[in-house]
Amino acid sequence: MKRAHRITTFGLTEEQNEIVRANIPMKDYEVFDTDAPTDVIAYACVAMIIQASAMDEKSINMIFDLYMDVDG
Repeated sequence: MKRAHRITTFGLTEEQNEIVRANIPMKDYEVFDTDAPTDVIAYACVAMIIQASAMDEKSINMIFDLYMDVDG
C-alpha cells in the first residue's frame, strides 16, 4: 500500500525509528529511514527528523544551502 505522507529520518537508531512509527498521527503515514544525506532532500516529506551528529559537515551544508536557496 502506498502511503500518502512520509516522515524521513536520518541517523536514528532502529529503536528510535520504532518510537517514531509508534507515534505517527495516522495510518496513511510512513517512516522513511535513510542513511544517504541526499535522500533527506530528494524525497518529499511532511517532516524530517535528523540526528545532526550522524551527518558530516559537507552534508549539513548541502541541506542548509538548499533551504537558504528555497526560503532565502
